[in-house]
Amino acid sequence: MKAQIAAGVPQMEFAWNVAADANNVSTLTFDRLILVKPLSRGTVHINSTDPLVPPVIDPKYLSAPHDKFAFAKGVQFTRTIVDTEPLKSIVVGPVVPDATVQTDEDFVNYVNTKSVSEHHFVGTSAMTPRSEGGVVDPSLVVYGTSNVRVADLSIIASLPGIHTVSLAYMVAERAAEIIKAEDK
Repeated sequence: MKAQIAAGVPQMEFAWNVAADANNVSTLTFDRLILVKPLSRGTVHINSTDPLVPPVIDPKYLSAPHDKFAFAKGVQFTRTIVDTEPLKSIVVGPVVPDATVQTDEDFVNYVNTKSVSEHHFVGTSAMTPRSEGGVVDPSLVVYGTSNVRVADLSIIASLPGIHTVSLAYMVAERAAEIIKAEDK
């Protein structure tokens, strides 16, 4: 499966927090930058017939050139945000990355070394045609089985640029509909 990003689709989420300290002084903090449409694809493989042995997981974070580019541009853009009023006059703390990070290459190196997962894992059992590497069919049945279903976020082939809890509800509702229809 080859994912693509359509023009005009948001790529980043900028997360901010406002908190008051013990003296009731409010602080605006840039909390994190989230790549909401990553194209990098990792792998999950069973490593043993023993169900207690964990699978081998390689998330391959930032392995797609698009992800490095989009993330680096997002980090660069945070400087534009904090250098623009009304934030410019109220930002008093350090801006990360610091001023030593300047070039496009510097920003790519920064995201390569400082990025962490947002823990919105999807796609390990993608509902995609088997010929394209899919694991489950539209009825949530695992290919090659007759009575094994997957009804969690692993069936989502790629992130649609939203928080995954709404997808979890959607998958659960659809699974319930499919199972109830088959029980009639």
